[in-house]
Amino acid sequence: MIRRDLSAQVLSVALPKAVVISGPRGAGKTTLLQSLIGSEFGGGRFLRGDDPADVRVLSSLHSREDVEALLASADTIVIDEAQRVPSIGLITKILADANEKTKLLLAASASLELARGVLESAVGRVVHRRLWPLSVSELERQYGRNFVEEHLERLLVFGTLPEVVVRSGEAAERLTSFVADRLLSAALELGRIRNLEGVRRLVTLLAQKIGRETTVGALAREAHLSQDSVARWLYILERCFVIRSVSPFTGHPPDAFLAERKFYFCDVGVRNAVISDFRPFSARNDAAALWENFFLMERLKKHDLERNFRVQQYQRERGVGRDARTETGLDAGRAAVFIERHNSRLEAYECRLIDPATKHVGPSFLGSFPDIPLHVVSPQNCRPYFQLR
Repeated sequence: MIRRDLSAQVLSVALPKAVVISGPRGAGKTTLLQSLIGSEFGGGRFLRGDDPADVRVLSSLHSREDVEALLASADTIVIDEAQRVPSIGLITKILADANEKTKLLLAASASLELARGVLESAVGRVVHRRLWPLSVSELERQYGRNFVEEHLERLLVFGTLPEVVVRSGEAAERLTSFVADRLLSAALELGRIRNLEGVRRLVTLLAQKIGRETTVGALAREAHLSQDSVARWLYILERCFVIRSVSPFTGHPPDAFLAERKFYFCDVGVRNAVISDFRPFSARNDAAALWENFFLMERLKKHDLERNFRVQQYQRERGVGRDARTETGLDAGRAAVFIERHNSRLEAYECRLIDPATKHVGPSFLGSFPDIPLHVVSPQNCRPYFQLR
């Protein structure tokens, strides 16, 4: 099993608060929780929101004696698939209020604001943490210092879901099965989405458009859906950790229907499975977009772990390096600038496929924002930006 960086943070949370670990399906939440309470659940009790018997246990806390009996039944109580438990927020509040010495751990494949009665009920009693697919730093610690350099192009095609990394020979098959069977399950259930064909059409369109500016209106027209449906489904898909939206760096809040945004996937392997495209990275015409997606998510994993609450936005570099397309056969000249805001400090990161030493970098961005530090990041120089040593 690959050791996860989040483990220490989960174990360090002081009682009586509960810890909610949310993140994409397949990111390893259940495996992480099992590792924290022992492989045989020794000293721990494992309850699942998709098990009717376990849901009955959690829904039967009618008296203080019931609550105390559950808390006394184990040193650690884990509630997996917590988003599927009715009134899980109230249940968490009741357990945390009565708790003195039991670790309470919850895992969810969707932000619990989508679940029934969660957010309001458990405020102040829950510590939220997110578990993403494996980071490159976790992979390097597990497999050695040169792993990322030697396998980066493969990671850019197949992503970093744990089961895909561990069973690399079955990567395409496992990703295809994951997308067919599991990717949208939380969104369909919690979002009460009935138009399965429509939401699949939207997800495929988003996969085709990663890294391109678009609007809700444009997506609605291309997918032949209503703007209200698209706006609602985008909200649900992001809170179920399927996609990640990034707003432009304008200084003004974007309009929900008119403002341009970029959409990326929480795992590039999942994105490629959605469009059934596992071509080698060197042969792809979407390589630059995959690199942007990969960079954005690796930075997000880093910031989540460090708890530094940076806001990610983008400033698109236009009209740069168009000749590079004919030189390489890739969209190599494409340049996207991500801006990270931490309190009042801004830093910019320009994503490029080509070694930055070989190209003139970021002219229009530097002209517009001369006071913002600009880092040019390519697959050749990415180590320090992912905190790899």
